[in-house]
Amino acid sequence: MCDNNSITKTTLTQGKTMPLANDPQFQAEVKAEQQFLDRIENRNTLSHYDKEQLLELCLDLLESEKEKREELDKLQGIIR
Repeated sequence: MCDNNSITKTTLTQGKTMPLANDPQFQAEVKAEQQFLDRIENRNTLSHYDKEQLLELCLDLLESEKEKREELDKLQGIIR
């Protein structure tokens, strides 16, 4: 993988070079690409699970999401 700090590009507005690591558009593209690669990796991993393992994983994720929502509700109550 390439070191983002060493890559530069020319900005159209100022005519200067700017590290791509500081470019919000570039960072958004890098994030989207990484999410896509993670999704492929997760799909490959999950393809080996049987129905019961997938069901357990879903139940664990739902429980985790519920706990996070409850914690967020508590924090929002404190902030108000």
